[in-house]
Amino acid sequence: MNKMKTIIKICFISLLILNASNLFGFTAPKDTCEMKMPGEFVLVKTEASSLGISATWYITTVDLMQNVEVFRQEPGKEKFKKLDTPAAFFARNDSIFTVFADDDVEPYQWYRYYLVPVDFCDDEGVPSDTIGVASVAENELPVAQQIDITGLPESRSLELSWKYSTDVPVTAAHIFRAAQVEGPYAPVATLEGDADSWVDPVEKANENYYYYLIAETPFGQGRQSSIAFGNFVGRDVPLPPQNLNITALGDTAFIQWSPGEDFVSGYIVYRKDGAADSWINVSGITNLATFSDTTEKIAMRTYTYRVTAVSDGFLESDPSATVFFRTMVKEVPPPAGLTTLFREGNLHFIWDSYDEEFPWITDCFITLRYERGMTYEINIPAPSNSYFLEDAEGLVAASVCFASVDGLKSETLPFSLSKMQKNNIEISGLQAIKSGQGILIQWSEIAGDNIGQYKVIRESADAEPVILSTTRESQYLDAGIQTGVTYGYSVVYISPQGIESKPSEVLVVVN
Repeated sequence: MNKMKTIIKICFISLLILNASNLFGFTAPKDTCEMKMPGEFVLVKTEASSLGISATWYITTVDLMQNVEVFRQEPGKEKFKKLDTPAAFFARNDSIFTVFADDDVEPYQWYRYYLVPVDFCDDEGVPSDTIGVASVAENELPVAQQIDITGLPESRSLELSWKYSTDVPVTAAHIFRAAQVEGPYAPVATLEGDADSWVDPVEKANENYYYYLIAETPFGQGRQSSIAFGNFVGRDVPLPPQNLNITALGDTAFIQWSPGEDFVSGYIVYRKDGAADSWINVSGITNLATFSDTTEKIAMRTYTYRVTAVSDGFLESDPSATVFFRTMVKEVPPPAGLTTLFREGNLHFIWDSYDEEFPWITDCFITLRYERGMTYEINIPAPSNSYFLEDAEGLVAASVCFASVDGLKSETLPFSLSKMQKNNIEISGLQAIKSGQGILIQWSEIAGDNIGQYKVIRESADAEPVILSTTRESQYLDAGIQTGVTYGYSVVYISPQGIESKPSEVLVVVN
């Protein structure tokens, strides 16, 4: 504003000292008043505040113009009135400009102006276009400040109140809201007039809502206000969920109910098992009006359910009516795929696992019976499907069965212990014949109609024992030998039942 006043003073001083003819170096003719007016006025800019208004025009041509008169229409008046002080002139970059300043204004009002050129015979030329300028600066437009937000739990709303930074008349307030401080913001209300408060019926309790305001005036919009936020603490207690029903498929209970009030943020499903007194939260807080209880259940037991609603203020309703279902007896199949691995007095029992097909199978029971009638039962929790017995000395029988979560047991099936039978056959006549093709190992054939097999084993000082072959012949040619190496050979007989004999004596051969 100080800058504008300085310009006005300079222009006024120039006007008092020089008229247009002296400024541009020409003199009015003495014998004629015929006038050659400027081509037109072109508005360059306006400046305004509550203290005054100024405007600058570019003049396309200047010949016999003496000065420029300024006419103003005041607020509420119909006629234009000539200002006492005419416009001033100045030159810049070979261009001619005229400027006027009007500091006799009321704050925050609209004024209209036009210019009239006057020649040296005091004749008026063609007026300029009329312009409208408000006596208010951009930084004088109002901004909402001191924004206060109060939570109203009873009406589940937020009340906003504010003040404006200036007394420029406000015609409307635009209110914007977001769920996060970074936005996005959306318009939620436009209040006509100079309202300074508003109640926003928001959706959720205990969640922050973010706001800013923009004031509308007859002179344009003010700047955006700073961001303010607030919330309210929910105090509404929901009604118990209604229309509960249950559908059972095997062990799965599918429960559904009608959705609650708008302020309900979730539900809790409780279950009571059998005749127990306590209710167990089996769902946590779910935001759906349905729940599937897939936990394992005991056969022939009644399971009772009820549901509560939770508000957005974390208040829980009374329980709903109850629904229930009774589980049925579950099939417990006998074990399958029974396998017995025997080696050097140890036994490894293996069976098929049913944990995916029959998830209610919780245990496997292995029964071991020893000589002199001693019996032991070993519990193997599912889904394990094997058991390792380190010392099988004296074991005469072994069996296995399954048990379910309901305590029901399957049929008991035996493991085969045939490989524990002793094979007393001994290999004899072991001899070696060296040739250019290798070492031929021979032994006496085991007599009988149902002959088993022979396992040929070779060992040396620099290598672990290796099974060279399992054959039904009573000889084997070892072609993979090295010169100067000492080898040891032994043979084991395997009966048709898979029972192995003790290894033969080791035959030492120096190649």
